[in-house]
Amino acid sequence: MTITAQPAVIGEWDKFRLEQVVTNLLSNAMKFGLGKPIEISVSTSGGRARLSVLDHGIGIDPQHQSKIFETFYRVTTGLTNNIKGSGLGLALVKHILDAHGGSITLTSAAGKGCTIRLLFPTLRERDNQTKGNS
Repeated sequence: MTITAQPAVIGEWDKFRLEQVVTNLLSNAMKFGLGKPIEISVSTSGGRARLSVLDHGIGIDPQHQSKIFETFYRVTTGLTNNIKGSGLGLALVKHILDAHGGSITLTSAAGKGCTIRLLFPTLRERDNQTKGNS
């Protein structure tokens, strides 16, 4: 596992929920990553905090990508039949991101691994929005 982080990305986030997000993303990367390296990065992008988790595992077919964040949705292929899960992890991640005013994107292809990128508002972005609304 490789972790890359920029200094101090500051936001007003629910620590417990953020831990749930990271736990779910890492759990998926380990389950579907075929034991290959996982890359995690934390940075800023356009005044927002960005967390990316990349695995080099089985990937997700395009036909499943739009549904992967739905509650109880699981990809059922021969490669995933023996992997335990409820289909709640990524739905929870999306729900938490939505509650924090964030967004989530997925880049993947079957057999090519998966990258999930999360964007969260930072204190700087929130302060800029507050000034703009004054």
